[in-house]
Amino acid sequence: MEDQVRKIIAGILVIDVAGLTLATNITAIESWDSMAQVRIVAELEDAFSCSIPIERINSLRKVGDFVSVIS
Repeated sequence: MEDQVRKIIAGILVIDVAGLTLATNITAIESWDSMAQVRIVAELEDAFSCSIPIERINSLRKVGDFVSVIS
C-alpha cells in the first residue's frame, strides 16, 4: 500500500517516487499546494475505494499521514 500511495502522490506532483518517503512533508515539495492536496485525496479515495473525511484533509501533512488515514 505504501508504494502505491507514494506512486500516486509522485504522479500528481510530477516528481520521482524515489524522492518520497513516509516522512516527506508537504512543505518540502514546492509543487505540493492546496490544489495538489485535493487531487491527491481524490486519487487515493478512488484507488483505495475509501473516503477521507474532509475535516482530516488539512491534517494530512506527510506521506505517512495518507497511508495512515487509508489503513
